[in-house]
Amino acid sequence: VLLDGVATMPEVAQGIFDLICRVASGQRSKSEELGLGDHEFVPWNIGVVS
Repeated sequence: VLLDGVATMPEVAQGIFDLICRVASGQRSKSEELGLGDHEFVPWNIGVVS
């Protein structure tokens, strides 16, 4: 969006802020809508030891 010139940095930042406020106020996140539960964000493989 930014690189395409569709929106400016302040517009994108405001959109992210608005989304955070809506989710904090009770709107379901995409991962909640998709039923991902506890698996919505896993930055590493669980149980892997190296």
